[in-house]
Amino acid sequence: MPEKLDKADLSLAANAEILHQKNKILKNISLRLNRLGKRSEQEHPITESKFAKVSRGENLKGLPYLVLDFPRIFTKENIFAFRTLFWWGNYVSCTLHLKGTYLNNFAHLLHPLIEKLANDQFRFSIDGDEWNHDSSLANFKNVKLFEAEQLNLEKMEFLKITSTLPLLQLNDLEDFYTTTFDTLLKPLLNEQH
Repeated sequence: MPEKLDKADLSLAANAEILHQKNKILKNISLRLNRLGKRSEQEHPITESKFAKVSRGENLKGLPYLVLDFPRIFTKENIFAFRTLFWWGNYVSCTLHLKGTYLNNFAHLLHPLIEKLANDQFRFSIDGDEWNHDSSLANFKNVKLFEAEQLNLEKMEFLKITSTLPLLQLNDLEDFYTTTFDTLLKPLLNEQH
């Protein structure tokens, strides 16, 4: 038999305002992510990519989240994606995710990009679960710990480069997204045109 709820639990369950606030925040961020996705589609049309998409969930390690993907090319063997994740109670992250032919085709641009990113703002992952976006995990390493020449991009299964924005800076979402998109993705998109 489940334990009885304590006074704090009962008080929380009786407070509808908390969920109204949560829904207001998620709606605000969803609208902002949709605008960013549409703007990115217009400014950087990628014929192979599906349209920008915002998804919502309630259980990323027990917490609500929103995800914007653009570009979003996902097949079993090949990935070219830029994912923006709002994760309640944690952070916002922007992640470039490459796999297969996209990783190989962009390898010559990634070495200089990784050298340029050798600061505390960016982390990358080349192993572990490529679908786990928790950048605090051990498989996400600080870029400055590696020399670009040490990374054999042609032999990797995937590469993810990510940057995070603390939630207390959420009002800077658009600037964070634009700066990270321009830093990680523009060099690759310029190559395609």
